[in-house]
Amino acid sequence: MKKKAKNRLSDAINLCIFCGSKSGSDPVFEEYARNLGIIMAKQSINLIYGGGNTGLMGSISKSIVENGGYAKGIIPSFLDIDNNKPKYSDMVIVSDMYERKKMMLAISDAFCVLPGGLGTIDEFSEVLAYRQLGLHNKPLILANWKGYWDSLIKNMVYTEESQFNYTSISKLYKIAEGISDILYILRKELENTSEV
Repeated sequence: MKKKAKNRLSDAINLCIFCGSKSGSDPVFEEYARNLGIIMAKQSINLIYGGGNTGLMGSISKSIVENGGYAKGIIPSFLDIDNNKPKYSDMVIVSDMYERKKMMLAISDAFCVLPGGLGTIDEFSEVLAYRQLGLHNKPLILANWKGYWDSLIKNMVYTEESQFNYTSISKLYKIAEGISDILYILRKELENTSEV
């Protein structure tokens, strides 16, 4: 029997997930996204995400809602709403990508980056840069499933070694190798930021 979905953002942790609107070539990523949605629902962690119903976005939003959790999709109006309209979440339509990211940053308590493409890298980079600039101190987790983000991590280390950063980038985000790591790091990081 389907559980009744929650519908209030204030009742739980609001975790923004950046991820692909495609599933990628490795079916494990979709399985991991579904399992993460199940665990988030069980632990009353709300999903804030990009609003698509395909790929990893669709997998995690469907999973969380079908297991009694809450998902809020934020989608720009220029995207094909009929094809992308989330079937498994509340949806907010915003004017553009900038407004989407601005709203995600405002209503989320933390961020987690799953495998994805250019849009996912853009979202991660912006939240990371804002944290470096001191514009927020919200936890940022990079889900490096099966080493997906190894090249990105290596590149960030290189920019640091090349002295193009004002602070150590590695201190601005945490790396999670597995699903359970994400929730452990999330709670630990939220504890640490609430003490500051």
